This record gives sequence, structure tokens and C-alpha cells, in this order.
Amino acid sequence: MIESIAVANPCTKAWDEMAGNDQVRFCTHCEKSVTDLSSMRRKDALRLVRSSGGKLCVRYVEHPKTKEPLFAERLIQISRRAPTIAAGVMGASISLASLTYAQGDGRLTRTPENQETAALRPADDQKTAVQGR
Repeated sequence: MIESIAVANPCTKAWDEMAGNDQVRFCTHCEKSVTDLSSMRRKDALRLVRSSGGKLCVRYVEHPKTKEPLFAERLIQISRRAPTIAAGVMGASISLASLTYAQGDGRLTRTPENQETAALRPADDQKTAVQGR
């Protein structure tokens, strides 16, 4: 029902020229209140249209392809605790990441005690050779 809504006599007055808020504005040309259905959730708009009995002045934004009215999505309320919890999780993540980074790759490299040191000295034919001591 709400998808097939149509305005029988569209007003020529622009929405921005009407006085009011984002949901309802007053049209001085028609002398009626104009309700913006696109600022409402679908079920609220349907309830309003049903209760009006067809005597309602509305405005809505159409979907570019389907030409059906677009409605506001349901808003999600964030509780007071959410920012605090998010900050705690972020702080813990940064702390753990910095501790992990400080530890390096975790591999120990040791030099064997019986390893011989190599010394370079020029050979008789002026080429460099490696010889152990």
C-alpha cells in the first residue's frame, strides 16, 4: 500500500520555502501541513497514511529506479556504556600490540663458542682469499 502512494495534486511550492522542521512544514500556498514521509520509518508512515483517511498532504523522496518512496532507516541508539567499553577495548588492543612488537620475532641467535674467526689476506696472485685461524 505505502509503495503505491501517489500525490494527486502536487504543490508547486518548494519544501525549502515552507516553514517548519524536517518532519512537518506548513505550506502557505495550500494552507496545509505537509508531512515528509521520507523522514519517517516505513511502519510509521503507513500508520499515518491509514489514520488520515486519504486527507493528508505529504512529501517523499523517490527511489531513482523503482520510483517507490524511500523511508528513514531505523536509528540505533548507543548506550552510555558503549563509548567507555570501546575505549577500553582499544586501549587493551594497543597495549597488547606494543608488548608483542617489543618482544621481536622471538628467535634467539647464539654464536657457537668453538667457531673459528676468518681473516682476509691477499694471496700471492693478488686475489683475496679466506683463511681460518
